[in-house]
Amino acid sequence: MLLEYIADTVVFVVSGLIVSKVVWSGDIKAKDWGFLFLLYIALHIIRFLNVLMCWPVLKSKHGYGKKWDYKEMIVLVWSGLRGTVGLALALIAEDELRNRGKEGDDRSASLVVFFMAGIAFLTLVINGSLMTPIISRLKLDRVTTAEQDLFHHSCARVEVLLQNHVDEVLKMDLFLGDAQYQLVWRYVPVLSPQQYWDRIDSGKIHLAPNEVEDALAETREGRQRRRIRFMNDESSGNVCCPPFLRSTWDRYHRQFHSTPNPTKETPQLDIPVFSGAPPSPLSPRDNRGRLLEQQTVDLRKKLVRTNMQLKAHNTKVSRESERALFRDQRVASIEEEETSEEDALLKGRTRFMTAVRAQYVANQHMGRMQTRTLRYLRESADIQLDYAENRLHDW
Repeated sequence: MLLEYIADTVVFVVSGLIVSKVVWSGDIKAKDWGFLFLLYIALHIIRFLNVLMCWPVLKSKHGYGKKWDYKEMIVLVWSGLRGTVGLALALIAEDELRNRGKEGDDRSASLVVFFMAGIAFLTLVINGSLMTPIISRLKLDRVTTAEQDLFHHSCARVEVLLQNHVDEVLKMDLFLGDAQYQLVWRYVPVLSPQQYWDRIDSGKIHLAPNEVEDALAETREGRQRRRIRFMNDESSGNVCCPPFLRSTWDRYHRQFHSTPNPTKETPQLDIPVFSGAPPSPLSPRDNRGRLLEQQTVDLRKKLVRTNMQLKAHNTKVSRESERALFRDQRVASIEEEETSEEDALLKGRTRFMTAVRAQYVANQHMGRMQTRTLRYLRESADIQLDYAENRLHDW
């Protein structure tokens, strides 16, 4: 792709330089400009005749099918843009005509480059600029009802799978179980009204007070409130969101909030009819039993996750206690030894590293150091305490 882009750029730049030289050389007359516009119209007529002749084949079963009509024909005729290939051929023809050295070849070479560059410019500017309005006017950019329903169904299916993954895997994880999933769900993109309303109705996200009203407000005051709003209302369970995330959800509110809530409407689905009695609706007792079963499953998941966290915490505490006991015993044994130059140096190193390690912990308690940094520095100090006979510069 990069090489193609570079080649196209080189062809257009070289063509532009040559065309500017040709236009100011005097070989191009006033009537040639009129011929350029006539050639532009003639090319569209020729393209229309070619599409018309090939239309039976395009609509056959070997082509695109009978669903094609005059709208597709208009797009085919109007989308004939000329660009890199035509300009490259024009440059080759121009070079060959000038090298022949015959009379009149210089003007012919200039006309070849002028007409090709002019057609490329007109098709890119006129046809390229009007292509989007024409497609929109012909309603070829509309999504069919079946395609829209299929897309919404796929989004709903992905939402269910994602919810199951969060409940069964992420929330059960030892390190990810305590994450702020209110904020995590706001980071997940919303692609359909079903996803938007499901996030709100199921409690995956909690809306801040006046969040929707401020997002829908078009006044200056409403935009100002959206700009300075922070979603940290503890009573509603919200957490602070970054500005770009608030802007994203303001866009979701404007796009999907006016859409009817599909969960509150009875969907009309084409369900095949089977023989036999229709299934009876669930009784209130069945609903209550299903709710209790779901609550039981959630409590079991929370209990398993809590036990895993408690076990990991106990293991960590026991390791810390063993290491602390070992260090205390070592310090006591060092103090009981005879005082000598080497023993005094060993005691000095041990006391110094013990003080350094205590200062690390104090800095972490005062908020001057992160927990991860404290863990690394404390492990390094413990290594030096375990090998106090080594010099400090080695540590």
